[in-house]
Amino acid sequence: MSIAKHRVSGNLIICLGTQSTKSIDKSEIVIFEVDTKQDCEVVDSYRWIINFKQVTNILYKVGCGLVVTSFNGVIEIYDSKNLNHLIWSNQIAT
Repeated sequence: MSIAKHRVSGNLIICLGTQSTKSIDKSEIVIFEVDTKQDCEVVDSYRWIINFKQVTNILYKVGCGLVVTSFNGVIEIYDSKNLNHLIWSNQIAT
């Protein structure tokens, strides 16, 4: 889990990573963008399933983006503005 301020809007970004209920070889990432000026209303949310066995860390950094790492050494970095846009991955294609 990670909480940070969004690069553009200044809203809170809440990042959650968990094991997928559909497969033990996949993980689920859920991101909520929350406007603290509007009684913590959820402005936007993202949800996707990735090919990680276990998410070990999920972190949003303004200058870098959303960084997701896994137990088996996979790292993915998503754009800091468009959170579901993958910009770098070290996954081996299978």
